[in-house]
This record gives sequence, C-alpha cells and structure tokens, in this order.
Amino acid sequence: MDSKELGILLRNQNIGAAVKKCAMQLPYIEATESIQPITRTILRINLELYPEFEWNDKFHGKTSVAFWIWIEDPETDHIYHWEQFLISKRQVIKKEVQKLVFTIPLVEPLPSQYILHCTSDRWLGTTYTIPLTFQHLILPHSHASVTDLLELHPLPLSAL
Repeated sequence: MDSKELGILLRNQNIGAAVKKCAMQLPYIEATESIQPITRTILRINLELYPEFEWNDKFHGKTSVAFWIWIEDPETDHIYHWEQFLISKRQVIKKEVQKLVFTIPLVEPLPSQYILHCTSDRWLGTTYTIPLTFQHLILPHSHASVTDLLELHPLPLSAL
C-alpha cells in the first residue's frame, strides 16, 4: 500500500506516511530456494536471502541484525535444520543477496512438503515462510550398482 491508502485505512490522512515509513523499517527477509538430492536420503538446499527493509540505526543498531532460519516437517513438527543468520547494515543498505547452503535428511516415504521459516531474532511478526515441495523431485535409485568381487588367491610366503 502507499501512504495515501494507509491514511484512508487508518482514517487519518496525516499519519499514513509515518506508518508507511515505520512499516518499511521492520526487519524482513525474503528468500528463494532450490533443492537438490545428493543421495536418496540427503537433500541439499540452496537459499538466496534478500533484505526487504530500510535500515535505521535507532532501531537496528549500527552493526547487524540477527535472523533465525529453520526447516520443519509440518506433519510431524520435527525440525531438520536451524541456524542463526546475521545480516549487516552494509548488506541491507546495498540490498546484497546472501547465500546459504546446507543439507538435511530426507525420509521415506517422501513427505508432502517441508516448511522453511526466516524470522527476526528480536521483532515479532516478521516471519517469511516457503513451502518446500517434493512432488517434482527426482531421487537417485535406492540400490547402488555393485561391482562383482574378484576371487582372491593367497600369495605364497616366498613371494613376500
């Protein structure tokens, strides 16, 4: 919404711009993901994180803001990965894309989806979620091809 629409929604045209400015300073990160199976039971996740807020030293400090990133299975509430992520003032001002790569276990049968959450460490209501669906995921074969073992003959002691 623009500031005029916010003023109409709040029934006060004078504060629409101030509310818009404050809302843009809430620490918020958006993400894009790509998933790739490494084996049938291990999944690599590549994240690209985009800062979508305006930095203000008064609210965010002068160095960095912390975010938590975690992946859960919504059916079992099991958390497969979590980590804290710091984004610096310079990265936010320059709108730099940050990349994270990590692996998680993949259980069989495949769940319908996992959920990825990105949320601020100190601000409420700033969570970004992405569903990680596995419908079009092609997994490697479950049985690995094995080379036949050669018959070994013991060497005579004189050959040693």
